[in-house]
Amino acid sequence: GWSHGKEQFGVDASGQPIYDTRKGSFYLDPFRNQNNVFPTKTLPTLEPALLEVTRAMTQVALWVSQLCDAFLRASTTSHDQDSPSQSSSIYQSLKSRINTKARLLYYFPQQQQSSTGTQVTSEDDWCGWHKDHGSLTVLLPGMLFDSQEPSSVHTSSSSSRMTQQQQKPGLYIQTRSRESTEHMRMVPIQLPPTSLGVQVGETVEIMSGGRMVATPHAVMSKGNPMGGRASLAVFLQPEQDQILPSCPSTAD
Repeated sequence: GWSHGKEQFGVDASGQPIYDTRKGSFYLDPFRNQNNVFPTKTLPTLEPALLEVTRAMTQVALWVSQLCDAFLRASTTSHDQDSPSQSSSIYQSLKSRINTKARLLYYFPQQQQSSTGTQVTSEDDWCGWHKDHGSLTVLLPGMLFDSQEPSSVHTSSSSSRMTQQQQKPGLYIQTRSRESTEHMRMVPIQLPPTSLGVQVGETVEIMSGGRMVATPHAVMSKGNPMGGRASLAVFLQPEQDQILPSCPSTAD
């Protein structure tokens, strides 16, 4: 159901935790609908739409996991110290779908972001830099709102309303190629409206022996004058008794 949770992303200069309260979420289990609490009276179309799209997103992720396994088999040699064991098949660990969860997110317009009335100035003001703990995360293209009215919306990949000089709000990742020794290069992710994005999580980094690296990412408003942002993510992770190999040497 709906939640305005309090996640921690980092600490401030004095060492106090920084809590992320700048988004609301609707959580659901795509495959155990008895666990879900849908607003069936006020929004009857939400349940069938979310179940259909999150189940489809999960299927795409399972196909991707099979491709990940094929890549790892092809790149593994007998001399690799961090080689994942045969029992560490990513697809096999996810195929039951028992721990698949979905999250429909709404990032509040900037003027609503702080409950104390203070202006948020950090670059990752909508969602702080982090890596997903699970195996794979599937994403729909984000949607930016021109106002708080749900009818005024366009996908974040549409840049016709912004000049080339304007920084785009939305999802950003850090690449593995450094511009300096201190900073990773930040890249805005602009998914085409008909595409899905798939992110690698820390569990796959472990299961792949470090060959596939978890994606650091954040969501930035960039002073977005157009209101809020909506996104839909499906998180896949193994069952709780999944045996994992040792942490790879690449792990931070």
